[in-house]
Order: sequence, then C-alpha cells, then structure tokens
Amino acid sequence: MEQTEIMEQILRLSRATKRKPSKDKSHERGRKSFSQRRLVHYVLKNPGCMTSELTTMMDLRPSSMTELLDNLEREGDIIRKKDENDNRVTLIYPTAELIEKTRKKKEERDKSSYDLENVLDEDEKKEFIRLSNKIIDFLSNEGNKI
Repeated sequence: MEQTEIMEQILRLSRATKRKPSKDKSHERGRKSFSQRRLVHYVLKNPGCMTSELTTMMDLRPSSMTELLDNLEREGDIIRKKDENDNRVTLIYPTAELIEKTRKKKEERDKSSYDLENVLDEDEKKEFIRLSNKIIDFLSNEGNKI
C-alpha cells in the first residue's frame, strides 16, 4: 500500500464526517459564519454578557461586533437588553429559540455519534483508536520538526 493511499483514506474519512447529512434543514437557509458560531457559543455559555466583553473576547472592532449582533438578532438568535443599573451597557442573551435549536442539534449529534460507534465492534474500535493516536502523534511530532 502506498503512503498516498493512507493519506487519501484519512482525508476521505474527514470529509465523510463533515458531510454527514443533517435531518434538521433549518441551517440551510442561512449558514452561520465561524464568527457567528463562536459568538453564539459564548453567549449560550455566558447569558447576559456585555457587548464590550464580547468585543474583547473575539478581538473585533466594535463596528464589526455590532454587525455580527445585528445579524444574530435579525435571525432571532439573541436579544439585546440595556443594563438596568447602567444604560450605557448592553447585555446579550440567547433567545429561547436558539437554546431549543442548540439542544436539538446536540441530541442529533449525540445520536449520530452513537450510530457511528455501532459500525465497529469493540476490538475494531480499540484498533481504530490505537491507529488514530499513532497517526496523530506522528503528525504532531512532524509539525515540531518544521
């Protein structure tokens, strides 16, 4: 077996896991950018965070953050509220719809992982993990030599 065949198989596996079709087609209307997904993740973990906190955390200009928040608000994913103690401060909260959408996607991802794990028997799983770790270790060490 040629070395390129192994790499091709690794790339095919990577592409196949990314292309697994989703039963939830709502994301097809307007797929979120990396920045939007990162922002949504942070807001879900930190409801009520300040806009300035988000701007710093994501290392964006305030105008870029405003644009991101405008888009997410228009899509119904976040709500902006003025701080009761300081009207200059805007707090960002996830909507109930976003929380529910995220919960459903997690359930689907968990089920998909369960389905994938049932493709291999226990010995095959152990062997796959062993071989994957061996390849990852090699690739990590190769990167240190550059």
